[in-house]
Amino acid sequence: MKTIAKLRTSNPELAVEVCEVPLSDPYGMLRDGDFDLQLADFPVREDDLTHGPTLLVEDRVLAVAAGHPLAGRSTVTLEDLAGVPLLTIAGHIPEYWLEHQLPTRTPSGRPIGQGPSVTNFQEALTLVAGGKGALLSGAHIALYHGRPGISYIPVEGDSPLGYSLMWRSDSGNRAIELFGRLAHEIARDMAPEGPGKAVPA
Repeated sequence: MKTIAKLRTSNPELAVEVCEVPLSDPYGMLRDGDFDLQLADFPVREDDLTHGPTLLVEDRVLAVAAGHPLAGRSTVTLEDLAGVPLLTIAGHIPEYWLEHQLPTRTPSGRPIGQGPSVTNFQEALTLVAGGKGALLSGAHIALYHGRPGISYIPVEGDSPLGYSLMWRSDSGNRAIELFGRLAHEIARDMAPEGPGKAVPA
């Protein structure tokens, strides 16, 4: 948001809007030209899309209903997921992305149960609060989507999530370059305060 505010101030001739990307089609709106840039979480292995260097990094959390047996824990591990059905995502989702975001097995090979399928983030939070399944997500979810009935537990021993800007490979332009430069300047100047803290862009 800091990048958007700075771009609006320094280049008022540019139209800068924020759009929400549906879970069910993480790259479709970008491909269709609904917007020029997208903040995407790794991995991204799409031949027609280009991504820049990592802008921010954060740990993952497990979102569970407040009454869930894990809700009182200070941390969980990926092995704990063997007893927790994860919500799944219905739609046009690359398999490599799904396996990274919603693993089907723990590191030791134990199966992870699958909960109901969702197509958007608010639907997922509603199901979590209702005890219908758990959700793995970046730690920012606790800051921006905190709500009664949901506990967010840090996942210990997991690889952090990385995010970068992504655009159509055939659509480079001045606005994209300008936004990317400002985002990197802001991210560079705002060092994380401690382990697991995201670097805001």
